[in-house]
Amino acid sequence: MKADDAVEVLSDLPGPLWGALLRAVRRAADRLEPGELPASLRPFARWTPEALAAERPRRAVAEALAADSRLREAVAEALHAPAASQDAVHSDAARLVGTYGEELSVAALAARGRWEDVATVAAQAAQQAASRDRAGAEADLRREAAEAEASRRRLTEELATVRDERDTHRRRADATGQQLTSAVGEQQRLREQMADLNAQVRQLREQLDQQLRRARDRLARQRRRVEEAQARARVDRDRALRVATALEALAAELRAALEPQQVSSEAVTPAAAEGSAVPRDVAVARRGRPCVLPPGLGEDDPLAVRSLLPVGGLEVMVDGYNVSKDPRGQPQAPLADQHRWLLRVAAGAAARYRRRVTVVFDGSEPRPGEVSAPRGVRVVFTAGGQSADERIVELLEDLGSDVPALVVSSDRQVRADCAALGANVTAAASFLAALSA
Repeated sequence: MKADDAVEVLSDLPGPLWGALLRAVRRAADRLEPGELPASLRPFARWTPEALAAERPRRAVAEALAADSRLREAVAEALHAPAASQDAVHSDAARLVGTYGEELSVAALAARGRWEDVATVAAQAAQQAASRDRAGAEADLRREAAEAEASRRRLTEELATVRDERDTHRRRADATGQQLTSAVGEQQRLREQMADLNAQVRQLREQLDQQLRRARDRLARQRRRVEEAQARARVDRDRALRVATALEALAAELRAALEPQQVSSEAVTPAAAEGSAVPRDVAVARRGRPCVLPPGLGEDDPLAVRSLLPVGGLEVMVDGYNVSKDPRGQPQAPLADQHRWLLRVAAGAAARYRRRVTVVFDGSEPRPGEVSAPRGVRVVFTAGGQSADERIVELLEDLGSDVPALVVSSDRQVRADCAALGANVTAAASFLAALSA
């Protein structure tokens, strides 16, 4: 089969059959050198299997597999089921599907370049899916028919009931007519009363319609007022949060200024023996996972940060843009300037307390020369759609369970996830206030 035909076979694969093949291609790309990858696949080499499932990268994967036998060999080796890869060399497609299922069989056959068998498995899968859809549609039709028959029977019973009531009313009307024949004047009076009642009914209906219209108008006005009130509440809440953050930073500065300038009896710790720059106005936290703060200090207190930084072996992880975009940081500066500013701050903390500071930024690795990590600072850029929040949690999980850690972020979810892993957490404003003291 020609390479173009093979590309079309892979392009026509149903989406559910791509999973195992894309995961194997992703693992194979990690094993190959960048120069060994087909040119069409290089732009997507770092993409996750879920991202590769999009139409354009999936087409690139199909072209690369059809044209490059070395890539197919790497994919065969990267399959999670080596037996399926070996059986795909000689086994027929039907037996392979019966043993390993359609998704894994398609991956193994594609890795061996058996495009006609891939097309056969894909066609069978499409036929089975169509059969399932047809069976589902038939079941829906049968259910709808049963519901229609039940409705017909119910309506028939209701019609019979209405007819019985109608006959009863007719008999009563006949009896009443016989009685009215002897009292023509009374009959005329009743007719006039009926006309008056009909007029009243029409009037009441008109009034009801007017009241309904007014009620709908009132409801619409109330909804608009509620929406406006909610919008004002959101604005007020955001403003309150900004004011609270500013007040918290101001309170931290005031507490630091009012703290008595004397060395606590608890300030002598192993960290002091290591030569760290121990603050003289706050006791050093007790080492652990998490570290135990001195009494009276909360996690977002700048004094708590100054108490934690001297702890021996402490790993400091900074949520890059969360800190640089804090009001105390450089929120209006270009990203490159934010990088440089935050790395200077991190380098100062690393040099002062002799601790390694890891700064995690969202986004792919920059071009060489854009960001240079100072001494004692490690710079991490995320890749593959991963956020800085997720990367910080991964780095924290990679640390030993006995290694103390301080995570600097104002993001609630990051703080909750890292606290659950035993790390101490503090807000960006608290960290910057502590370093400026």
